[in-house]
Amino acid sequence: MVSWDEYTTVPKYGRKFYSVVVKSDPGKITCCDILIIVHKHFPGVKIIVTLQQNQAAARRCVDLFNQKRIAERVEACYAANTKWIELPRPQSPKGQHGDREFLRIAAKRTLALVPDHQMKILNLVAQDDQVALEIDWRGTTAAALGNLPAGSEVRYWVATFLTFTDRMIVKQVDYCIPIQGEVARQ
Repeated sequence: MVSWDEYTTVPKYGRKFYSVVVKSDPGKITCCDILIIVHKHFPGVKIIVTLQQNQAAARRCVDLFNQKRIAERVEACYAANTKWIELPRPQSPKGQHGDREFLRIAAKRTLALVPDHQMKILNLVAQDDQVALEIDWRGTTAAALGNLPAGSEVRYWVATFLTFTDRMIVKQVDYCIPIQGEVARQ
């Protein structure tokens, strides 16, 4: 159960502030659950989000990706108006871009082509409403992928730039650099 404790009116802002109190098992309620409750019951409320909350949301998005929970990842991490851009790479020379539904389709396609894919966060930096991630992305192809035969190891160094609104990603830009040779063995 989630309840709201009312703070007093803050003169500078002229409005009341609330804090969230989790009365049952806090381990079962996530920031995303609380955000959904706030938007449902208090549609005009502006939620103040900290850098740490955006960092946690970015990490959760990567965790859900690694757990192959595509539908849950898209719903929990991406706003309805999300814009996704992946710049050109060898297997996608024109790059890709689209909305949240296109991102869901691309993620399902990736899961089918590279079912054992994993992302490891190497670096994470946040400022204001943005989070930048440096990621080591790797996996093994289940089918031929471009000029790679099935069973080939694929590895990318990825720079992902996320823009958040109320802990939901509204824009994602991915730069994917294929890693080969000695670097790929590290």
